[in-house]
Amino acid sequence: MKQNLTFIRSRDVQEIYGISRTTTWRYVRQGKLPPPTKISEGICGWDRARLDEFFGIKSEVTKTE
Repeated sequence: MKQNLTFIRSRDVQEIYGISRTTTWRYVRQGKLPPPTKISEGICGWDRARLDEFFGIKSEVTKTE
């Protein structure tokens, strides 16, 4: 089974979930949110499906075979 991953950047996390930059990183330090994944040099992001799960939102990301 293949899963499509959608990564979102810090700015998008703030906009989509309504939390501040400081809160985002506080949650990461506290272990509430997973650390972001390094996508390339200087760019990192979070798996949208994992964040949707954390915030109790039905993910728009679907699994495909």
